Amino acid sequence: MFGPGPGPELLTCRSIPQSGSPGGDWPPYTGDVPSHRTIIRRGFTIWEAIAALLIVTIIFAVLLPSLQNARLDSRRSVCASNLGTIGQALQSYLDDHNNEFPTVPNNNAWMWGGVSISNDGTVSDLDPARPLNAYLPHVLVDAHGNHVCRCPGDCGITDRTGRIGTGSRTAFQSFGTSYRANVDLFDASRMGHLEDEIYRGVHLTEITTPPSRMLVLGDPIWFEVSERTDRDANWHQGERAGNFLFLDGSVRFVEVTPHDEVGPVVVDPIMVGTTPRSVRRSPVR
Repeated sequence: MFGPGPGPELLTCRSIPQSGSPGGDWPPYTGDVPSHRTIIRRGFTIWEAIAALLIVTIIFAVLLPSLQNARLDSRRSVCASNLGTIGQALQSYLDDHNNEFPTVPNNNAWMWGGVSISNDGTVSDLDPARPLNAYLPHVLVDAHGNHVCRCPGDCGITDRTGRIGTGSRTAFQSFGTSYRANVDLFDASRMGHLEDEIYRGVHLTEITTPPSRMLVLGDPIWFEVSERTDRDANWHQGERAGNFLFLDGSVRFVEVTPHDEVGPVVVDPIMVGTTPRSVRRSPVR
């Protein structure tokens, strides 16, 4: 028989020495509570903010003139493209009409082509009464909203008081086009060629001025400066300069000089950078 065994043995846990440890508990209990690293996020000081603002201001001041010039160059380029398209339409008209300019008896400086404008300034379709409209492209507004008869820089024609000229409206809103024509070409009587008493435009053979110097139409500053109207039409930030279509089909950005007399201007704005020359004028009838 089995006799009563020994009573339960008390088991004690002994620490097991670890390699490199002389003995005792491992890891040793230090009684310290683990700490968490505190991350302090520091913002800009006032001086750092001022320095950053100063740098941004300097960069903006350096880039702003370049951005403005790029914008002006873009507007000027679109304007020149418009005049080139109008020049092609004029050439097609001349080919179909025995090289004779159209007649536009009513307000002929502006009625060569363009759109109809309602009293509230709403733009409608091309005005069929304007002779060059039949030769302009059917799509007048491109993907960027540019109208072939509207200069992107058109800000109207005004005097110092703002009461004479187009007022608060642009030339396009006032006349249906931004480009003023040389009326001498659309009215033969102004050049002394009306022997047959028939109202008509000028024939190409009646023009003695070199085609590269004969202004056909363009930004209205050519008229305002040459006629000393004291009105402003400086649309391209060029002193007395604008885009103009010439009889040879070229479109050039040129400077205009005022003339002593007041009368119809036949030719020719002065090319920028050349020696000024007098503007030839047709006889006033």
